[in-house]
Amino acid sequence: MDRSVEECPVTSEGVIGFCFECRHELVVSGTDVCPECGRWFDPEDSATSYRRKPGYFCRIWLVPPGLAWFLLTVLMCLLYMASESAPGGYYALGILATLCFTLLLFSFFGELFLHFIALWFCGRPFLFERQSPLDRQRVFRRRELMWFMPPLLVLASIFLVRWDVPFRVAFLLSQDSLKEYVLSNPSDREALPGWVGLFPVESIDGGVITLESGGMFEETGFVYVGDVSEAAYINSLYKDNGGSTWQLNDEWVVFQVVW
Repeated sequence: MDRSVEECPVTSEGVIGFCFECRHELVVSGTDVCPECGRWFDPEDSATSYRRKPGYFCRIWLVPPGLAWFLLTVLMCLLYMASESAPGGYYALGILATLCFTLLLFSFFGELFLHFIALWFCGRPFLFERQSPLDRQRVFRRRELMWFMPPLLVLASIFLVRWDVPFRVAFLLSQDSLKEYVLSNPSDREALPGWVGLFPVESIDGGVITLESGGMFEETGFVYVGDVSEAAYINSLYKDNGGSTWQLNDEWVVFQVVW
């Protein structure tokens, strides 16, 4: 066995840091690159390596948010927008979306706080690093931008709901089905309650479609006017009964009545 070249054992006394890429021990060897993955580091600059070895908790739970964070955030946003995809929103679905949003919010900021605490403990500056010997100044860590994506997704969903985009999209996809149901022969209609398009219909009376989305204290639905001249009469009728209406187009009016 050739013993002319032997691997030099690394002792804890000779370790000056740990690689950002693979967490391997770094020593001053004259090359200033990680012996495991070849990533460059500067022994004199704490922004190029961990000063202390990250533990299991840091590696598994406190790394920048990956695919799991985005999936959870996207699912929560979709749930939130679905809860607002009908006039007045879906009562039970809205409560579930609120609970999911609260849990995600607290867990996100808790994870973010612990992440930065771990970075500080490991001696790595919060948001800046040097990636090559040609970089004279520290640059913003691009991976840390991932932390800003979940809040941006949440804000985007809030703005979409604010402009009634989920509801208007659901109505556009269901408009033909709603019109066909109203104009069909009552004997040919499917039994209610049931789904018409993307809306759960509770009952129908002439051109008035009452939905199941209003919850316990609110009645919501659509009124098929057929003619724009009838919209003014419908508006005044619901206003006199303590409700509110708004016109979607020349054929449809949305109503809400709070008990």
